[in-house]
Amino acid sequence: MRRSSGLTAGPVERDDIDRATARIRAALPEAAFTAAYDEGGATSPTDCLKEIARLAGAGRP
Repeated sequence: MRRSSGLTAGPVERDDIDRATARIRAALPEAAFTAAYDEGGATSPTDCLKEIARLAGAGRP
């Protein structure tokens, strides 16, 4: 989402993002990581919010 909106992370956030990215990258096959990373980077903020709302509603009875 940051890439699609042109925002950059600050130094503290960047460290957190780098640590999380390294853990996720280690847990997934490279092709799966790359596909998810590319999809996330191309997702607009509006579409991110729609997906969050969809996922939040999925857990409700």
